[in-house]
Amino acid sequence: MPEEKENKNKYDQRLLTDLKEYVEKRIKLFSLTIAEQLSLMMALTIQKFTGIALLTGAMFFVSIGLAFFIGELLDSLSAGFLIVSVPLFIVGFIFFRKKSTRFTEHFQAKFIEKTIYRFEKEDKKSSMRGE
Repeated sequence: MPEEKENKNKYDQRLLTDLKEYVEKRIKLFSLTIAEQLSLMMALTIQKFTGIALLTGAMFFVSIGLAFFIGELLDSLSAGFLIVSVPLFIVGFIFFRKKSTRFTEHFQAKFIEKTIYRFEKEDKKSSMRGE
């Protein structure tokens, strides 16, 4: 009897150790998945920001060139700059006043979706290895 009880205690202890190890590995996997998603989003954000900065610079020079061209056609440099700046001002004002909740919600939903997908994917891989 005492030997049977000792074997059961060893089994219970091993089960608790395995369970603790499993939970620790799941937490580590989740944190690595989050870190991977954050680094991916940061890389994409830097890429998008660089593209936007280059497009903004190009738009700036095109606007100045267009303003000079229209100014020459109208024989008034200031009128050329005014004509070019009005549409830019209107578009800028619209973007400034518009709320970006749709973009923010979309961004958060994509992040959560990717994180859960990767977490489930790793869970399937680990369960297949265990079988």
